[in-house]
Order: sequence, then C-alpha cells, then structure tokens
Amino acid sequence: MNHSTLKDNELAFYVVSNRNPESNNEAVVANYNLTLPNAITIYNGYAAEQQSVLGVMKNGVETDLVHRLDEENVLVSDYQEMDEWKHDPYVCIAAVSLLIANLDIHRQMDAHCMTRPFEERLHVMRMKDTEELRPCFLKSRETVERLGVEPTMDKYDLIYSEAVQPGEAMVDVCKRYHLEVPTGYQGYAPSVSDVLVYQTRSGCHALYIDSLGFELVQRFMRPPGWHRPEDLIHDPIYALKGEAR
Repeated sequence: MNHSTLKDNELAFYVVSNRNPESNNEAVVANYNLTLPNAITIYNGYAAEQQSVLGVMKNGVETDLVHRLDEENVLVSDYQEMDEWKHDPYVCIAAVSLLIANLDIHRQMDAHCMTRPFEERLHVMRMKDTEELRPCFLKSRETVERLGVEPTMDKYDLIYSEAVQPGEAMVDVCKRYHLEVPTGYQGYAPSVSDVLVYQTRSGCHALYIDSLGFELVQRFMRPPGWHRPEDLIHDPIYALKGEAR
C-alpha cells in the first residue's frame, strides 16, 4: 500500500476484493488512496460472495472498517478503541455513518471476530481551543451565532464516544457524566456549547447543549471526500435526522 502521496493527517480509503482467493481462484485486487465515495462505489462493484474489505488510512496507519462476510456487510468496530482513530470525527462519525447508510449495515464485529447487532453510538464534541472560538465557550447557540460562528463539525473536537444506553434521555446523559466521569473521558462534563451526536442506523443527529435545553444542529457534519460546500448534506442518505429527546 502506498501512503507516500498523503499529507500529514490526511484521510484516504482503500478497498481490497476477494481476500480469500483460495475459495474461487480469483485474484486479489487492492485499490488505495481513494475518497470515501469512490471506495464505496468500488466496494459495491464486487460480487457479494467475495470477502471484500473497505478501510481507512492516515499517517501510515490503516484499519478495516467493513468486512463482507457470508454476503453481509459487517462494521469492524476496532477503530472505536484505537488511539489513531477514536478521536477522529471524520472516521468515527462521518465516514462510519455514510458506510452504514450506503452498505445497509446491521451487524458489527471486533478484533476477536465476534459479530453482534449494530450498537448505536453517542459522541461528545467540544469546541476547539482556538482564538476564534474561545469567545464561544459555554455560550448559548444564539450568542454563538451572533458572534458569527456556525456550529459545524470542523470547529469541534471529538472528546469521547460510547454505546448509547437504551432509554437514556439526553438530560440524563449530562447528569450521569456530572455524577461519574466515564473511564477515558477527559475534561468537564458535557455543558453549554458542547454538541452531542447520536449515531444510529437511520442516520445521525447533532444536538447543541443550550442554556435551556438542546437544539438540533442542521448541517453539522461533512462526509470525508465531499469537498465543495454544495455537497454538504445534499445526499439524502446523509441528512441529519431525528429530534431532541
């Protein structure tokens, strides 16, 4: 695989078809340095019975995101625990959400190859510590927009992710974090100006923690590989869905 053409911290995707060539006497075909839309197109072009793989690469590190097993597309969840990826929202949120929608993913697996039903995820995002954004820290949505800042994913860091706890309302999420900080969580509990992103099989929704509750943020995310502003959320499968709950 050739990482030499990638810049530091630049994402690219790869597709490997027919990872088990002994089963059908066909050659292994690998495509690297792809955009995510191209990778999805190539992956979908391979026969369902082939054990194909779609993955991501950055800074010389690569990991598989999807395996085709027994003609089913299965999410490989190892990225959720890997230092290179677990704080990268373009992988954990944007790329994975697009893969789930395009590849009709219902199940996931880990490094031990144990499959289980797909788990919904909660992602906690906090504004980046930059000169432009510091005046927005702990401010209401109205104040932030009055300062000329639109909440979008490129302005936020992904500080923590976890499986959604069934039946837990958003206000209870914040209370739980205030009472007991989860292992691996850094910083203060979710507060005003943070964004909670819920990732489900039917789509994602991003919720701004406001002074008096939660507000749905439209057009929060940009999928990797979509570079033009007009591409942002124009694909109907990637529309942010859901209501505050």
